[in-house]
Amino acid sequence: MLNGASFSVGNAAEARSQGVEVDGRWRAAPWLTLTGALAWLDAKYTDYANAPCPARPAATPYPSCALSGTVLVQNLTGHDLIFAPEWKGSFGAEVEFDVGESMVFGGRLSTDFTSSFYMVADNDPLDRQDGYAKVDLRLSLADAGGRWEVALAGRNLTDETTSNVGNDIPAVTGAHYRSYESPRSLVVQLRVQY
Repeated sequence: MLNGASFSVGNAAEARSQGVEVDGRWRAAPWLTLTGALAWLDAKYTDYANAPCPARPAATPYPSCALSGTVLVQNLTGHDLIFAPEWKGSFGAEVEFDVGESMVFGGRLSTDFTSSFYMVADNDPLDRQDGYAKVDLRLSLADAGGRWEVALAGRNLTDETTSNVGNDIPAVTGAHYRSYESPRSLVVQLRVQY
C-alpha cells in the first residue's frame, strides 16, 4: 500500500467473504439458448483497525484518519474488501437458424453487470469503480458446411467508461491514476476455412 512516497506491506487482521452464486443455461427452442448468472457477495473486513489512509495533502488529511505513531491510519472494520462488488452477473441469448439451404444465421447478445467496488485497500472514494452494465452483440452469416463466416461484432455497446486498476501516484500526494478498459468497439470479422 502506498504510504506517502513509499510502499508498505500489511494485512488486515480478519476478513469474511460469503455469498451465493447461481447460473444456468436453457435451450428454450431448437434455435434459441438463454444463459444467466448472478452472484451476491458479502465480503468485509471484520477487524482492520490500522488500515492505510487515502493519500491527501498534509494540511487536509482524510476525515476518518488518525495518527498512529508516525503513520495515518483508519478503522475499516465492517467495510468492503477490494474488488468485491456486492452484485455481479450476466445474461445472454444465442440464436442459430438456417437461411435457405446453404447458410446459417447466428446471433449472440450478452450483458455483463456489476455493482460498485473499491480498487485499493484504503477504500479511497477516488479509486472506486461505479456499477455498470456492458452489452455485447455478435451477428453472423456462415456457410452451412463451415467453409466461411462473416460477422459483425460489437463490444461495450453501452460505451461504459470503466477501470480495473486505480491507485495513488507515488510522491505526488493526492494524485491518482486509472487504467481504463476498452470503450465501445465495432469490428467486421471474416473467416475462411480451406
